[in-house]
Amino acid sequence: MAQNFFEDGVTLQAAATAKMFSGTPIYITSSGAAPATTSSGIHGICMATCSNVADANNYITTTCTYQTKGVFEFKVAAATTFILGDHVFIAAVDNSTAAVAGEQEGARTTVHNRATATGGDVAIGKCVGLGSTKALGDALGTTYIQCQLVTLNNSNIANK
Repeated sequence: MAQNFFEDGVTLQAAATAKMFSGTPIYITSSGAAPATTSSGIHGICMATCSNVADANNYITTTCTYQTKGVFEFKVAAATTFILGDHVFIAAVDNSTAAVAGEQEGARTTVHNRATATGGDVAIGKCVGLGSTKALGDALGTTYIQCQLVTLNNSNIANK
């Protein structure tokens, strides 16, 4: 399968009732991979759509492959402005939205900086680029940002 060719890919069973689209931040639960939340932190970014229930017609398996490092692009939450070096926190993970041009395929994840995050939120990385890699957003840090991942197992960023 294609997912066997991901560099630095880690595979894990999808958690009960979970479905992750490519581009979804995930965390590891006792029953497998699940979409991340504001307070869960992340163990990586899902690289191929996976589900607790396989769908052979659409090549969706029960095994999730995810990246543990890299730079990923996220949409900035309303009323938030990033500058380079800001800590990045999840605002919301829309795990049902179809692909959006200029973003990771699949899920749309919006992000907050430390000033707009809520108490208890867990950082997912640092802002290393402003705007979209496909020039769909501006370079002001208000539309899209590029985030260098910081996963739970190697994060030294304090919670909000």
